[in-house]
Amino acid sequence: MKKALLAAFIVLFATAAWAEDVKFSISGDFHARGSYWKNFSQGAPAADYESESYMDYDGDINLYPKLSVGNATLNFKIAIRDETWGSIANDVSKSVNTDWTSMAGQTYTTQKDDNINIERAWLTYKFGENTTLDVGLMDGQAWATTFGDYCMGRYRVKLTQKTPFGVIEGGLEKNVELGTSALKDSEKDDYDSYFLSAVTKAGDIYIKPLIFYVDNSAALSSSAPSIGETSDGVKVLYLALGFNGKLGALDFESELGYKKADWEDFEQLADYAAVNPALAAYANAKNSNVWGAYFNVWKSMDALTPGITLAYGSWDDEAGARGTGWGFDFRDDFCSNLILGDWIAWSDITGNEEDLVAATLIKPYVTDVKLADKLSASASFGYIMSNQKDNAYEDATAWEIDLGLAYKLSDNVTYSVDAGYANISYDVEGVEDPDEIMLLSHKIKFTF
Repeated sequence: MKKALLAAFIVLFATAAWAEDVKFSISGDFHARGSYWKNFSQGAPAADYESESYMDYDGDINLYPKLSVGNATLNFKIAIRDETWGSIANDVSKSVNTDWTSMAGQTYTTQKDDNINIERAWLTYKFGENTTLDVGLMDGQAWATTFGDYCMGRYRVKLTQKTPFGVIEGGLEKNVELGTSALKDSEKDDYDSYFLSAVTKAGDIYIKPLIFYVDNSAALSSSAPSIGETSDGVKVLYLALGFNGKLGALDFESELGYKKADWEDFEQLADYAAVNPALAAYANAKNSNVWGAYFNVWKSMDALTPGITLAYGSWDDEAGARGTGWGFDFRDDFCSNLILGDWIAWSDITGNEEDLVAATLIKPYVTDVKLADKLSASASFGYIMSNQKDNAYEDATAWEIDLGLAYKLSDNVTYSVDAGYANISYDVEGVEDPDEIMLLSHKIKFTF
């Protein structure tokens, strides 16, 4: 059914483009990648590690249709088959016959259109040249640079205003809706966020402040309704200040981030220890204050682009959701290195982190090294020091070397090869350092 709907969706838009005053455009990308992994089971610090190696393939298609009529535009992002090929986890409808005595004993039942998803869908309306309203499911959790970001779909109402001093944005996000006429005071147990941001310029430097406030009462009400009635849940204040532009002959970007989280009345969750130990673990939650800083500077040259990345995340002792410490997460979009920080959220303390957490990163790099007319290379060396205390990461360090090659088969198609080698040292008695971690992958990508 999804397959038929997608086809009808695209045909409808393409047909509508012929109508008067209707404009239709579509862009997108596709990639297929094969990867070889070794020793990725290291995970969090442990007494023993079992080395392993395996190979897999993954692929992804993204389409970005737009339909405009006058001052109104419908914007979409459609993801198709974003998956690891052959993975049963991608499709609950797959079944496997475990009789491996013959190839005929392996059976897979799939639904052909189980991996089509409209990830973004929103309306943009322009009130003249200076005022724009966006309403619907659009990008959220992203600002200034990728540092501290995890761009995801968020239901938003956003107003953008151009002024003589720059651009100002403000609005709200609806994250969880628990309001209903059947529940008394249910509106206060919603999960809402509010934001105010601006982009201005001083000389050659853009300045980008952000104020983001999260009111997550639903953190308790959805898991423990009786406590949700008396708890204010989680309140988070996130402040960010981004910069980018020119420093003489150098290009740069940077960002400062501060996150203050208040965990209210969670001690009541101790009453749930017998029923739900995982929920009771949050009874020790304590307010936390963490901050992070990022600076990246580079020099564009004819034959190559050298640069250096510096990033820092602080650590707050005896704070956070479990009261065992809380750190600033560089988050998913940042991708500190090919392995540590991208595929492995090293220094993860809760199982929910996305990149390096409470760490210092020093990474010199070089990109766009022109080896031939259509062939380029890149290389980087990342050194990581943990800033955490009173756990197995306290004195941990790591380093990683990444190499890349890219060849342009055409203006829209690129074939690339990437390799990473990472080494980790915990310096903790009774914890054996894992074997070196390796990743080798190659990818073909088409953009249009």
